[in-house]
Parts: sequence; structure tokens; C-alpha cells
Amino acid sequence: MFILGNAEMLDSWSIQIRNGHEFEEDIFSKIFQSILESKFPDTFFKYDDVAIDYIDAFMRNRTRRFLVVMNKIRSSTRNYLVYIYSHAYGDNLEVAWYLFRYPTFMEVIRKFYLSLPIINRMFATQAALGIADNLTKRLLNLDFFDELDLKAFVTNVHHSLLAVLEKILLGLGEDSSTIDRHSKGFLGIS
Repeated sequence: MFILGNAEMLDSWSIQIRNGHEFEEDIFSKIFQSILESKFPDTFFKYDDVAIDYIDAFMRNRTRRFLVVMNKIRSSTRNYLVYIYSHAYGDNLEVAWYLFRYPTFMEVIRKFYLSLPIINRMFATQAALGIADNLTKRLLNLDFFDELDLKAFVTNVHHSLLAVLEKILLGLGEDSSTIDRHSKGFLGIS
């Protein structure tokens, strides 16, 4: 099970296919196959439950099934995961992907450390000078090569998903050229 917890959603894309509800069961296997056919390196998959937090997962039993795709080509991009979701809503099929970034171990430690009252007061004057902000930027920012790899990975997932959806739309007699192909986030995948 995956817990979103402190993960931050950075990018997303979705579509609703009219009369596509019958594809709900096999769409994940088609997407999985499409991504495999692209031969993108060091890509890993897991079809699993996802919860917002531990309370939702274990006390409320509130989860949803996602195909989770991760790429381990660079150590700095391993904490970025793509969650692919599909669900029938009446006769329609909702299909979406979401790019989440999980905080690194050092970020979690830093957040905890700065949340302590005595440390927080000590850093208050330094933060005004930008010292704490510089540390945050170094921890959070991807370098140019990391961003290239991350964008290539997410674009590959997006195009693999689009290829599957184009076949589904063709089978339904729909025009696939009307698909909005642009994601809504910092990568701007199209």
C-alpha cells in the first residue's frame, strides 16, 4: 500500500471517455503493456492500493487502486512517482495520472528539526537572511539532468497512456484528435 501523506502533487492529466466503462477492468494491463513496449529504462510498476494517510488506510479502510509507476534511472528522481487511475463513472470511464514527489529523508528530518520551538526561534533571524531558504532550495531543486530525466519518464508514461486511449476511442468510434494532451503542472507534458 502507498500512503500519500506528505507527498506533493506536481503534475496531473485526466480524461473522461463517454461510454468507456467496459474498459475499466483491462485498461491497467494495456497501459502496463504500452509502457513496457516503449523500453524505457529502469521503470518499475506496482498495482496497489493508495490512501491519503494512515488513518484513511487502516481505520476508515478508504483506499483506491492505482497503477504506480516509478523510474530509478537517477537516484535524485526516485522519490517521484506517477499514479495512474481508472474508474467507471456510470457509462463513462475516468482515466488520470498524477505525478507526486515524496520528501527525502533529509527533508523530513529538517522539517522535524525546524518544528522544534527552540530551533524554530534560532532559525527565525537566519531565515530572514535567506540561509534556511538556500538549504531548502538545494534539497528540493532538481539539477538540469535530473529534470530532463524526470520529464522524459513522465512524458513516456503520458504518451503510453495516450496510445492506449486512442485505441479505445477508435474502438468506440470517437475522434481521438479532440483529446487535450497537456498536463496541468510544472512539467507541462504534452
